[in-house]
Amino acid sequence: MSSVVEVERRAGEASPLDEARWQAWLAKGRDQERRGRLRANNAVRWGSITALLVGAALGVQLAPYEVVAHFVITAGAVAMMLHTFRERQFAFAAVFGVLAALFNPVAAVVAFSGVPERVLAAASTIPFIAAPFRANRKQARHA
Repeated sequence: MSSVVEVERRAGEASPLDEARWQAWLAKGRDQERRGRLRANNAVRWGSITALLVGAALGVQLAPYEVVAHFVITAGAVAMMLHTFRERQFAFAAVFGVLAALFNPVAAVVAFSGVPERVLAAASTIPFIAAPFRANRKQARHA
């Protein structure tokens, strides 16, 4: 009878090797998720940068596709705003929120028609370029 109780007790316990394997598996999954999020974030970021630079370069010739460009820029700004908010970079999150409001395709404040608007569009690439570098500096400081 004592052997039955002992077997039941052993079946409920996890061996240290199993626990280490489980933790390694969890760490691997978290690392894969992080890399996937970074790849998606980079794709959105570079898509927004491209749309801003094409809008700034083409200006009036972009008029038939301006709504598409505004949608890409706004979607990128919202995605970056959420990402920087999760990373606790609240200043960048606020900047991306303003960019999303400026380039909103429903009620766009900025059109690519005049020189000042084109300069603003080109200057709007700066937060998209600078945000990842700020995140890398912050991570290096905490490591």
